[in-house]
Amino acid sequence: MKRRHTESWPEHFWNRSPDGLEFYNYPSPLAEKYWHYVLCLGRARLAAGYRNHPKSRGGFLLHYIRRGEMWYQVRGRRHIVPTSAICLMDMGEEIEFGVDDSKPVQNWWILFNGRDLPHMFTELRADRDPVFDSVDSARLEALFRELLKLTCSRPVACEAKSSAVLGGILAELFASLANREHLVALTGRKTVLSESVRKGIDYMIRFHCDSTLGLKQICAAAGLSLYHFVRLFHREVGITPIQYLNRYRIEKARSWLKESDKTMEQIARLVGASNQNYFSYLFRKETGATPREYRARS
Repeated sequence: MKRRHTESWPEHFWNRSPDGLEFYNYPSPLAEKYWHYVLCLGRARLAAGYRNHPKSRGGFLLHYIRRGEMWYQVRGRRHIVPTSAICLMDMGEEIEFGVDDSKPVQNWWILFNGRDLPHMFTELRADRDPVFDSVDSARLEALFRELLKLTCSRPVACEAKSSAVLGGILAELFASLANREHLVALTGRKTVLSESVRKGIDYMIRFHCDSTLGLKQICAAAGLSLYHFVRLFHREVGITPIQYLNRYRIEKARSWLKESDKTMEQIARLVGASNQNYFSYLFRKETGATPREYRARS
């Protein structure tokens, strides 16, 4: 960011580091009582090998990956967050994140809080899956820039306006969640799913990148015995849970093949295939083409 953009910003509201800029906010008692409010936000450029293990504190941390890819360790699970995706974390928990890839990462982030945010965090299912990968990036970036401007310029009714913008950002996360749930209809069926089947699908979507994910774990998440769950799932969805999981993995692989330059080995790992050969076998079985042929056509 060029210096001329920061000339009017009070020095005690912002900090420059080797990675980027950070802006602070000190909410009033009124904001803490009624609204969503910013604690700090910023934009950073992170090099390969970057790693952060922040101390537990109040608030919720939103990371928007504008360029590159980051990993996150949340509740003992590792998540890969690609370009144009978001990771939403509860800072009261132990978390860790960093960059593995050789390319630098552009990370835009907001640390914020609010009276009803713990409940909203649960409604977003971020306690189970912190990654939102179907966001409208243009809309989200416009909202971020507006929030940054409000935080720096602090106009009249700044806190109320900032709360409205934060509400808009959270609305984009809810929209992303709805878009992700459309993948439930991978079979083309239009049906109302039972709570147990939806729990099983949620679990598969959350942990599809784990190559050790098996039917027993999915059934446990759904709260049913293996026999009962498989029978119910097949009746409602039309295929078995493992067939659904593989189909979901291939849908994710299609996106990686079309929208990234990652190697076949990297994509296989990202979608939970045990190895590249097995990934190629599954992909060809589902699409009729090898991953390389599909990428060439796309």
